[in-house]
Order: sequence, then C-alpha cells, then structure tokens
Amino acid sequence: MRPARLPPEVGQSNLWTRIPKPKLAPSLPLCRRRPRLRKSTLRERIPNRAMKLAVFDVCGTIYRSNTTYDFLAFFFRPRSKAKVLLLSAGRCLPAKVLWKSFRLFRREDWFRGIAVGLLKGTAPDEIRREAARFVETVLEGRKIEEVGELLRTLKEEGYETVLMSSSLSCVVAEVAAHLGVDRFFASELEVVQGRLTGRYADDIKGRKREVYEKNFRGVEELAVVTNNREDLDLLTIADRSWIVLKRKDRGYWSRHKPPTATPIEV
Repeated sequence: MRPARLPPEVGQSNLWTRIPKPKLAPSLPLCRRRPRLRKSTLRERIPNRAMKLAVFDVCGTIYRSNTTYDFLAFFFRPRSKAKVLLLSAGRCLPAKVLWKSFRLFRREDWFRGIAVGLLKGTAPDEIRREAARFVETVLEGRKIEEVGELLRTLKEEGYETVLMSSSLSCVVAEVAAHLGVDRFFASELEVVQGRLTGRYADDIKGRKREVYEKNFRGVEELAVVTNNREDLDLLTIADRSWIVLKRKDRGYWSRHKPPTATPIEV
C-alpha cells in the first residue's frame, strides 16, 4: 500500500509538488564566427605592394666569366690537378662542339653535370669559404664597368635589385653580398648527411621567367639586364631591358632583340 501523503509543514518543500523551472535568458554563443571573406575582398584589404624590380644575370653580364666553371677550376687548383685538367679539356673547342651536338638531342648540358659531379663528398662550408675568396680575388678583376654603373643607376632610381643566375648559389650569394644586391636566385647543390652529392637540388637554368612569376607579384616596372639567350622569355615581358652584346651574339640578338632592349657593347 502507498503511504498517505502528508501536508507540507511550514518551511518544508513539497516533494510531490512540481516546481516550475525558472525562465532563463536565451543563451548566447561563446564566440561569434567571423564572416568568411571573398577572394576579391581579401585582395582589396591586402593589396599587392607595387614595386620597381631590376633583374640582373651574372655570368657574362656583370662579370666576364662563366662563374660555374671558373669557380670549379679555382677550387680544385690546389686540391686536384686531374680535375683541373678534366675541366680544361671539357671546355676546349672540340669538346664544346661535342656537348653542343648532344644538346640537340637532349636539351641538357651534360658537361655541366659532369663538372658539378666533381664536388661530390665536399663539405658545404668549404665551398662557401672558397666562393668568398673567388669573388674577391678573381671576379673583382673581371667586372664589366658599364653594367656596374647601370646597377648603381637603377638603385638610385628606386629599383629593387635581384640577381638571377643558373650559377652555383654559393658563388651568387657572395656576389650579391659584394654588390649590395637585395635578393638572389641561383642553382642549389644537393647536400646529404653534411656532404655534397655532386648533383643539383634545384637547377634554375632556362627557368628564370618561372622563378620570377613564382616569387614576385605586383611589379609595377620590370627591368632585365642579361647577355643570356635563355633569358629571351623574361626579356619579352620586361618594361625596360639591356642586352650585353658579345661579337659572336650580335647576329642572334639582331633577329630576336625585344623592342624595349638597349644594347651594351663590351
């Protein structure tokens, strides 16, 4: 039998009486979600910084030197006479004709790969130290003065200066520091377990326009200074350009020179 319900005493809550729940204020979210911005809004709020950019090649443009081969010869001269002889043999006229014929079938500079392969097993710090000596003792005497003057003039006109070269990054880094250039892009050597493998990790040969388009946005005015035929695609989008002319290249550039290009005869 159920026990009889007793009336509540004074000051005692009635356990059988339903107590209505108090009405609470509507809950607020802990944080308010920010509206997602459209791409166009993002562009309006974070505009690209317009700038004037001057891109300089290095080999044959700033210096009378193929800095890759000249540096390798400089590096191996006190270390290995056999490697210096191999580099010299690979750059003689018959060898150049042979490498050029190979390039017709596979657009690849075979001897360049062979030459860089001679660095296998070398410590990167040793390469960097020798690159600094090479720039100070060898390249300093091979400057093309007209291009050096142009570099200073473009800096005074407010251009950000950049070096782009397929030469070794250890050499181009020292050139950039020596000339007071803002940035540089060059071919990187592969390092595994603290030693060079004799291969490229990132080779920018023939890819300067790709490097430019990947790394720069909002360029208001582009200037390019080069002597390199492989830079023709970059020259075609330049607002101003200068071509360092050698006698053997005059025929090529007379046919392919962009209308904005100014020749610098050396």
